[in-house]
Amino acid sequence: MHIHGIQCGPLDVNSYILWKEENNDCVVIDPAETDPILAFMKAKNLKCTDILLTHGHFDHIAGVAGLKEIFDACIHIHKNDAHMLYNSNANLSFLLGLQVRPVQADVLLEDGDEVNAGLTFKIIYTPGHTPGGICYLLDNEKAIFTGDTLFRLGVGRADFPNSNADDLYASIKVKLFGLPGDYTLYPGHMRTTTLDFERSHNPFVRSYRGK
Repeated sequence: MHIHGIQCGPLDVNSYILWKEENNDCVVIDPAETDPILAFMKAKNLKCTDILLTHGHFDHIAGVAGLKEIFDACIHIHKNDAHMLYNSNANLSFLLGLQVRPVQADVLLEDGDEVNAGLTFKIIYTPGHTPGGICYLLDNEKAIFTGDTLFRLGVGRADFPNSNADDLYASIKVKLFGLPGDYTLYPGHMRTTTLDFERSHNPFVRSYRGK
């Protein structure tokens, strides 16, 4: 199984393309921009079957409509963030005066759901950065795609409308740090890290005491 990250979009989001050798189907997580993702896929002769979204902020969804139009890929997002795909106030694109093409979700996810897209992802509901923030866990690969919930030595912002700091830190401490064993974390920004490293060293999580 291959995982390729592309840093793209107006805020340098890590968009991830995942595929297996058996066929040319791929999954795209948080497509921030259509063109660089499409260029890589064409070079590898890949076809996008599923788009998995960790949350609905504009910088993580800006490439969704383009991939949907080209491949008719299935769009997955947590039910609490689904409206952000077509609401510029909710997805915050209005803050930068950006136009994000609206699109509708195909699958509304909840905690504990599984997405079977050639690879099997388990949904971990991690609200806080947004009301519908989720992480995608690939247990066989010991990998978690954390979006803007958890970064290397950092966490997602909780000062946006509808963000909640207490929810964010509870999501990290209970839902992520409570997982058994270690995982490679693929965040929405910055470089990869590991769950064990963040358990031991993340200064924001270690110091947070609630409001």
